[in-house]
Amino acid sequence: MKDDVFDPSDSKYKTCCGVCHVTTGTILMCFVLLFVYVISLSFRIAFFPYPAFIFGGIILIIINILIIGLAIYAVKKEKPSLLIPLLIALFIPLILKTIETLYSLYTFSTYNQQIRTTASNNNNDTFYHQKQHSSKDELEITSLLIELLIYFVIQTWLFFIAYKCYKYLKAKKAAEQFDSFSRPDYRY
Repeated sequence: MKDDVFDPSDSKYKTCCGVCHVTTGTILMCFVLLFVYVISLSFRIAFFPYPAFIFGGIILIIINILIIGLAIYAVKKEKPSLLIPLLIALFIPLILKTIETLYSLYTFSTYNQQIRTTASNNNNDTFYHQKQHSSKDELEITSLLIELLIYFVIQTWLFFIAYKCYKYLKAKKAAEQFDSFSRPDYRY
């Protein structure tokens, strides 16, 4: 049986195609998310200048900044339990996008079935008119599905970066605790 020894340079603790360590990847991810949240807030202010909409955006940004700050602190101080809010904050949109994607796929298939049924019941002139609209609608729905799938892939990737960092910090903490118990102190 192989002896499990903690190795911080192990390939399972690499991310971004093996380019960087999971702690570096998590910190980079946090700064990118922070940048995206600030851009999102500026977009809300510029294009939706309604006080309630801006206030809701500010509250969400503050919560996200706290979560990101906690995650950066967790990585710097090597406290894996402080990464849990980030994992939850990344997992919830993942679940919501999964539901949205499944619903969109269902709607897409139902819509196509309705178009085919309507087209077969009408004469050729309205069929041509409906076919033009249906191909435009199908393109819009397909674009939406592609967007949802790309978002899903990126969100999953971000979640697994944070999860691998969480596992790394837990393994490091466990190795340090085990190491401190396993060495006898022979100083007299």
